[in-house]
Amino acid sequence: MHSDLIHLRIFPLEQLVLHEATEADRVSELQKRIEHSGVLRNPPIVAFLQGELFLVLDGATRVTAFHRMRIPTIVAQVVQYPSAQVHVQAWCHFLPEQSIENLQRFATELGLTPTEVPLPEAQQMIRKRAAIAYAVDHQGRALAFCCTLPLSSSLLMLRELIHRYSNPQPFQRVAWEEAEALLQHELQREGTYVGFPSFTPEEIRSLALSGARFPAGITRHIIAGRLLRADIPLAELQRPTSIAEKNRWLQQWWHERLHHHRLRYYPEPTFVCDD
Repeated sequence: MHSDLIHLRIFPLEQLVLHEATEADRVSELQKRIEHSGVLRNPPIVAFLQGELFLVLDGATRVTAFHRMRIPTIVAQVVQYPSAQVHVQAWCHFLPEQSIENLQRFATELGLTPTEVPLPEAQQMIRKRAAIAYAVDHQGRALAFCCTLPLSSSLLMLRELIHRYSNPQPFQRVAWEEAEALLQHELQREGTYVGFPSFTPEEIRSLALSGARFPAGITRHIIAGRLLRADIPLAELQRPTSIAEKNRWLQQWWHERLHHHRLRYYPEPTFVCDD
């Protein structure tokens, strides 16, 4: 049984700090699902940040939906960060409706320098932070988007670039391993993939404390032992009781749930069909 590795806690929303922006459409869709189901299906993942503040590693959309629903508290799973339990990578965006020429134009208009290079070189430039993003289309043409500005300023430009290429057609988040496999597959889909740097926990924590945010869908925290399908009732989170009382309820509810339901641990990589 791995239940002793799962640390659940109820937090006031004001104690949770986001490190990334959210997408309004995703928040609205999730809010509708939560209100319809009456439960928080998957708790956000948080880690200690400073004082009474905790950093949201995964679950910015859920936290924002709770703000919109005016539910003052939320259950989150607490992890150590940085630690061997948490690995930071970057998402890749798949744009089925955008050509690489459009991205080149958007980037130039924003003051970025799009440079056509072989894909391995573009990826190397990302690792060295000589570029803030790169794009590759289904024919293998690759561009690196170069920027010499400080991190906070370059992220603002990156946010604007994402806004332009995702309006009105939203992007699809995929792991780069998935994108690479699709690019090599004989049935590859037409479109463009955009890749980003992997940022360090120290950079993410520092940016969050400064009040700045990464663009939505950039950072990807891979967390061992993530709790899914908890189905925590919203009614309990809305009760006018203290945080201490709510946390006592949570611990009792969690032990009862473990007693009546099997907790399964899946150490292997898994494919999941998203809603």
